[in-house]
Amino acid sequence: MLQGRPTSTARLLALIGLGCSLGAALPDVPTPDSFLRRVWAKATVLGDYVYIDGGELTQLVDGKLLSGDADVVNSTLSIDVSTSWKTTSVAIRTIPKPGPTKSDVGLWTDTAAGAFYSWGGRWLGGKNITKNALWKFTADGKGGGTWAVEEPANPTLFNGLHQTEYGAFVNTDSTGFVIGGVLHFWTELDHSTADPIPGMAAFDMKTKLWQNGTTNFSPYDTGTLNQATALHLPSVGADGLIIVLGGYAPPTTGDLNQSDGPPLDLRNLTMFNPQTKTKYWQIATGTVPPTPRGQACTVVFPTSDGGYDIFLFGGVDGRHKFNHEDAYILSLPGFIWTKLPDPPGGPRSGHTCVRVGKRQVLSIGGADGSRTDADKAPQGLLLFDMTTMEWKDSYDASAADYERAASLQNWYSNGSLDTVDWSTDEVQKLFAAAVSATTSDSNPTSTGNTATSNTADTSTADTSTSSSSSPPVGAIVGGVMGGIAAVAIVVAASWVLVRRHRKQQQQQNATTTTTTKPPSTGTSPTATATDTFTGIEPIPDGYVHGYYTPPPEPKNHDDDTGRPVISEVAGAGHEYTELPGAGGITQYPSSETTTYPYPYPYPGGELGYGDPGFGGHFGGSSSPPAPPLPAELGPDGRPSELEQGAYYARPAELDGTTSAGGWR
Repeated sequence: MLQGRPTSTARLLALIGLGCSLGAALPDVPTPDSFLRRVWAKATVLGDYVYIDGGELTQLVDGKLLSGDADVVNSTLSIDVSTSWKTTSVAIRTIPKPGPTKSDVGLWTDTAAGAFYSWGGRWLGGKNITKNALWKFTADGKGGGTWAVEEPANPTLFNGLHQTEYGAFVNTDSTGFVIGGVLHFWTELDHSTADPIPGMAAFDMKTKLWQNGTTNFSPYDTGTLNQATALHLPSVGADGLIIVLGGYAPPTTGDLNQSDGPPLDLRNLTMFNPQTKTKYWQIATGTVPPTPRGQACTVVFPTSDGGYDIFLFGGVDGRHKFNHEDAYILSLPGFIWTKLPDPPGGPRSGHTCVRVGKRQVLSIGGADGSRTDADKAPQGLLLFDMTTMEWKDSYDASAADYERAASLQNWYSNGSLDTVDWSTDEVQKLFAAAVSATTSDSNPTSTGNTATSNTADTSTADTSTSSSSSPPVGAIVGGVMGGIAAVAIVVAASWVLVRRHRKQQQQQNATTTTTTKPPSTGTSPTATATDTFTGIEPIPDGYVHGYYTPPPEPKNHDDDTGRPVISEVAGAGHEYTELPGAGGITQYPSSETTTYPYPYPYPGGELGYGDPGFGGHFGGSSSPPAPPLPAELGPDGRPSELEQGAYYARPAELDGTTSAGGWR
């Protein structure tokens, strides 16, 4: 996992010597031969340009590495996406920045105003920290722009806010949100410990008012969220939805290890309404990305049929000290995960992603622990074509509108959407508009060249917050479209009723107290007999998702029978059932060095631990570690005991066994 560390004395002396000999600072855009790694930058898209802000950089000087530490990036960078280019020769412009030079900042994008805001993040080594300020970058439409401090409309509340790192940043057309994050001595003056900040803060980009909310948007009781990403889905429901992916829910006491706390599973997903703050959850299926996973990069693409496809790439498993080398698409409204080809540049975290053009993802920076090795990706840039599902080394400015790949579209065309087991009728209704579009013969126009990243949503504006000021032409168009909308509502309502009727029939036909869903006819487009990452079979139907927390003492059990306590996992309002035979669930023998939050083993080599200096980086194999197996194995070769962490427990009546437990 990548994170900042105080600057060493040796590094400072080396830089002083370099400054005296060269008389100039190191370049923020090194030559391809000198470039090593760019990490912790953030990016967004305004018009025809990608803007990159913050981060840290390692490079060679006269062919030599000065130290293993990184330098801050003093400029804002931009890349022109109105023309095609190759990653080996792309022109990267530098823009002077008078404001703070930090890493892991959060960006909120105001597309209508042609501007973005920078908030939070950390100061390299905890040095040169200044007082909290929100900075605004106003683009000039030519790849440049200017920075200025944005004064708050309510300074008293603003002055009480904390700037954090590892928060989940996302914005609607008018409001920026930061969910969770960690307060540390390198994020704010006069602070000496790592403390997670619960709840979230919000900034209204029109009124300049700040809000400090204590509402728990974490799926756990701590109310904390660390290393997650968040994305805006503007057309789901009247107000849109924000979906949260990955990360951890750290405890609120003690000096925090950045990966402390239960991880958010990518099977059980949390969403919330940005206006009402109502939380929802939904189970995803398909080839679900392994967790724990923090610091992944994500991008959302609106589809021509009213849905969304979310790209997820890389990230870190901070529990076991390795970076993920994989990528996936989460397709909505099917809530189906599809595994993509592995990236050519190796495992990475500390990277950022944006949508460029109409159907490509641009990944910027990142590293696999060490920052002293040369990135296999030129200038740290990787490109992925969402339609062809291919990694590429060139950007195509003339690429056609985004359309789902054939394998994904076939999943919908084959009627697999009808197999989605919705968490609640309300969630089903929220996605009814997209459902009606995907089941009709209509083919709406694609949303076109809209850029959306994990740091900022720049999709078509959600007009629900400004409909009262719409011009008369809006009412005219609304009247013309009324009949079409009515037909869509009827189709969606009919679909909801059919699904409800089928679910009631299934319940009536149940012959035991244990409800077992019939096998789904809709399968993941790339699902196979085994998970290609873990080599462990997928979770079969009938398994129940829970988070097992073994009590420290027997008195904390539900009763004297020794049954463990089961608490809910990622999501809001989840129901769980204590299953027959749950008393057989215990934990692995404790380890003095590492705790394993999931049943393993993963295949692969040993974990090679690297230099414990800057960042506490780990090197060696990028494969997940293989923890020691428990002494006793079940008849199927799996450990008969489950350690603390997420698990899938199955009622004994389903397979005639007395033990519970499924494998991830």
